[in-house]
Amino acid sequence: MNDAQARGDWPTRPNGRDGHPPSAFWLSRIWRDLEPRRGTLFLINIGLPILIGMARGETRGALIGCITGLLLSLADNEGSLASRVRLTLIVAGGIAVGAFLGVWLKSFEAIFWIAFFLAVFAAGFLNQVGKGPHFSLRFGAISLAVVASFPAMSTLDYVYWGMAGLISLASRIADHLINGPLHYAGPWLGAGSFDRWGWVRFALAYALAATIGLWIGIESASTRAVWISAITLVLMVPDVRVTYSRVFGGMIGTAFAVLVVWLVTSIGQSALLLCTAIFLAAFLLPSQVTRFWIFSGLVAVVVLLAWDLASTDPTLEPSLLWERLEDMAAGATLVLVFTALVFPAETRSLLGVAVRKDQ
Repeated sequence: MNDAQARGDWPTRPNGRDGHPPSAFWLSRIWRDLEPRRGTLFLINIGLPILIGMARGETRGALIGCITGLLLSLADNEGSLASRVRLTLIVAGGIAVGAFLGVWLKSFEAIFWIAFFLAVFAAGFLNQVGKGPHFSLRFGAISLAVVASFPAMSTLDYVYWGMAGLISLASRIADHLINGPLHYAGPWLGAGSFDRWGWVRFALAYALAATIGLWIGIESASTRAVWISAITLVLMVPDVRVTYSRVFGGMIGTAFAVLVVWLVTSIGQSALLLCTAIFLAAFLLPSQVTRFWIFSGLVAVVVLLAWDLASTDPTLEPSLLWERLEDMAAGATLVLVFTALVFPAETRSLLGVAVRKDQ
């Protein structure tokens, strides 16, 4: 069944569809609003690597497979199977290249920083082209930073990366064969209206915020040094107004995620409980894409719980949550500062509008 039907076309008769009682109609509508098709794909791509890793006692592999599955799920695309497979391969390839360069460049610090800056600059500039080039370079830069910060990469780490990629490919092929082309999810936020100089300025702000964020993470001796940098890459888009909105939405979402994770881990530390919470967050993720604060919060819930699940340190969770709040504050500050510096006229205009509304 192809679920490409627009939500506005769903029937709204008082007695529900085809004479069914109103309760059945509203339950059906709530289920459709949860995006069950996309949610199932997220659940498979994120959850299956976790289950395999936990069953084999390979918790680090479970974490790597979960994060890779999350990134590839975020890079899915509506339309034909060919375009979805192509996007998967492009983004997975970008992650692989970043990991390869991370292993090689960890011994060449100066070259590493140049490579990271250029990768993020190119990711920002290629927003205008589409999801494939942007996500490939953006996730490749994150992979570069993560791998460079690891003491060593094992063969098993690469196995879980490859397995997550194969699961994403297989799930998309099966989904297309069963359901047909994936329905439209909304406009691509990278399609900004900048001129050439505007795109250069955005890419410069994007790269500076991410590079300085990574430097702060490394200098603070954080075991998750890439978090600040990754946060800047999520918050900043080629639309000044939307960027400011995402900054405040992201801070609210992070506080929400920390509260959720604290509540879950306060109940218990069993693997079953943590996996259940991760799977639920993964299923709900795609339905919240238009509510950025919830969407970003659910992404953080998946990452934080997966990290907690993979750790054998019972004292990790409090510091993990506190560090996430600190990293969000640092990343949000960097995005605000560089957006205001690179787009001063647009920032003044938005501030003027906000002041007039308050008067």
